[in-house]
Amino acid sequence: MKEEDSAVAEPFPDGILKDAGTGFAFGMFGGSAFHFFKSMYHSPAGARFLAGTQAAKMNAPRLACTFAVWSGLFSTFHYTSSYLQQKEDQWNSIIAGAAAAGLLNIRSGLPAAAGSAVFTAACFALLEGMQRKLVLSEGIVRPTPISPRSTAKIIEQSSSLLGQILGDLKTQEMAREGANIREILRSFDKPTYSLFGV
Repeated sequence: MKEEDSAVAEPFPDGILKDAGTGFAFGMFGGSAFHFFKSMYHSPAGARFLAGTQAAKMNAPRLACTFAVWSGLFSTFHYTSSYLQQKEDQWNSIIAGAAAAGLLNIRSGLPAAAGSAVFTAACFALLEGMQRKLVLSEGIVRPTPISPRSTAKIIEQSSSLLGQILGDLKTQEMAREGANIREILRSFDKPTYSLFGV
């Protein structure tokens, strides 16, 4: 992969685990809310809250696991496609979505898996096309990765309170000399924390 692409993407196994965990969290919170309110709506008066909590406890973990598997597979196929193409583009998301949907529906048979893959690829292609059109029509510039040297310049030029705190004494001197941001972070003294105020 190119140097700028690898700077934007997360490291290979960490990104997959992070995406799977994010999918699990979305599934858990969204599933809890959905099944809680759905069960409250369909339950008789006087037992709504109890029925809502029971439905959320029973159904939310299953939905969270489904979201985690989908997110993990999508991320795995996305990394694989990026590695095989040696670049980061819209096709990676389209290929990853189609492959994840096809693999998840393979138990239903090959025609169902192929149909699901084509439908998901079409949805991702539509989303990527809309995003590209929005970027081109609005003149929105995608964020570029910030190098450590440009970060040091930003800290040096910042006049806000946070910039003044971060750009204090040692940091400003080292930034003027063109030092690497890692050296700046290593130069800070680690504060000692005490839980009991001793």
